[in-house]
Amino acid sequence: MTASQLPSKVLLVQACTGTATPNHPILLACRELTRLHQSRLDCSIANIPVIDSVRRNTVREVDRWVSASGTQTPTAPFLHTETLGTVIDRIAEYSVAAQASLTQDVRELHRHYLWQRMSELAVAYEDLASEIQVGRRRVPELADLRLNPCPPIIRQATT
Repeated sequence: MTASQLPSKVLLVQACTGTATPNHPILLACRELTRLHQSRLDCSIANIPVIDSVRRNTVREVDRWVSASGTQTPTAPFLHTETLGTVIDRIAEYSVAAQASLTQDVRELHRHYLWQRMSELAVAYEDLASEIQVGRRRVPELADLRLNPCPPIIRQATT
């Protein structure tokens, strides 16, 4: 996989679960978003706004990377409703919730829902990534490229 290609759903889920070493900016951001969602479960309510602020910045950095990397065709005929950063944030959120459901007193039906939802989001991500790569679909460009070019989590994968 080249730096401008989007990682597969398998690599994305592995980044969420910590079973692979991320070597791509998207995977590093995915791991960070997963860590932040885990922190939301483990912290007091007072810390959640700070965690959510860092999450928003990480999502924005994913979107900046997509915009700056040349991954998508700006003239692609179809526009997706969410940015790639938002999609990855939801995958990270459901990954944490699904993992937590294994050790918490959660009804089986809800546990199944969490795992199914994470799986469906991963499949939807891969469909979206494929359509972006071939120039059939694009995501909204909501990131301001002038702001703070890249935080350390993105820079690590590009050096």
